Amino acid sequence: MITWMQRHKRWLVITIWISTIAFVGAGFVGWGSYEYGKQGGVVAVVGDREISNDEYQEEYSRLYEQYANAFGSAFNKDMAEKLNLKNIAYTQVLQKNLILSYGESLGIDVTNKDIAKELVKYNAFLKDGKFDKDTYVQVLSQNRTTPVKFEDSLKRNILLQKIQTLFEVDANQVEVQNLNKLLFVQDDISIKILNSNDIVINPSENELKKYW
Repeated sequence: MITWMQRHKRWLVITIWISTIAFVGAGFVGWGSYEYGKQGGVVAVVGDREISNDEYQEEYSRLYEQYANAFGSAFNKDMAEKLNLKNIAYTQVLQKNLILSYGESLGIDVTNKDIAKELVKYNAFLKDGKFDKDTYVQVLSQNRTTPVKFEDSLKRNILLQKIQTLFEVDANQVEVQNLNKLLFVQDDISIKILNSNDIVINPSENELKKYW
């Protein structure tokens, strides 16, 4: 278990914090319409954050693509239904917004400069090696989205990355062991099985007289 935790300590710490944030934030979640396929609908509210149906659909599409890449041609809509992919996407988008709400409460923000740095990383938006606004708008239009929606999505991802860096802890052996004890609390018991050959009694006469 220690070896596994050391190997996955980065994600373990993040998972623990996600669980903590989710537990604390659960009291601030107001459930919404939970409607699939309705444009512009709000599926949930986390703190002051409204989770739009577009955001949910984006999460579902991302998950669907991941599963399709993993399973290949064997993956289809029927398999997605059997795997309950819609609820998985809904849970994940909810957890992400709990983290985003937590980050915002800490005063972490994403600036226009942060977004601009990300935009120039997309080759599809470049023309002659430079970011071109007309190309940017055209590519987004071809993908049935707008700059506002795309940049909102980009902003969420950047904010998640910033919050994630808070949880990147380089834990040493002692810290991992203490975390292991915290997560898997149990009594330390040493057991040894004895048989008749292990029990040897050679009492002296004085010991017998004292006993009796």
